[in-house]
Amino acid sequence: MSEFNVRREKLLNMMEEKSIALIYSGVSKIASEDDFLPFCVNRNFYYLSGIEQEGSILMLVKGIGVDKQSLFISPFDPLKERWTGKKLTPQEASEISMLQNVYTSDTFETILSLTIKELGRVNKIYLDLAPEIKIKDSYSTRELQKKYREEGYEVEDVYPLIRRLRMVKSEEEIEHLRKAI
Repeated sequence: MSEFNVRREKLLNMMEEKSIALIYSGVSKIASEDDFLPFCVNRNFYYLSGIEQEGSILMLVKGIGVDKQSLFISPFDPLKERWTGKKLTPQEASEISMLQNVYTSDTFETILSLTIKELGRVNKIYLDLAPEIKIKDSYSTRELQKKYREEGYEVEDVYPLIRRLRMVKSEEEIEHLRKAI
């Protein structure tokens, strides 16, 4: 089992039953009207997925007895690569993240809606509420939190749970630290 799988399983075990965690990779920041700063992935997203591609979403669903893990990435278009840079194919993203359920981001809203219906009632939605995490150019996870609260969902910051996970290092992480030192 990969390090990413173990981390996601531990996070799912910490979540409330009938809850959903949505962790976004973020998007590039605008430098000027026609230029963007280099993309820097949300480190919590990377910690759980190993993916460094902007516009990606990790969805963890804790049901009753059944958990689901899905990754949503930007659609792969070899013609656009010349202008936007290399994007992962679903197969490449699956190999890196060790997730079997990899979809394109244009299906996210539909799959999220179906997941909510399948759960019946969602007890909690977890979001990474760091102020710098943008979902779109001018839309942050804090604005998404407000939207979900207006829809009647309880929203909680997932960062304290991830922080607890990151405090205890696995053998693989310790080996990487030794190598870096």
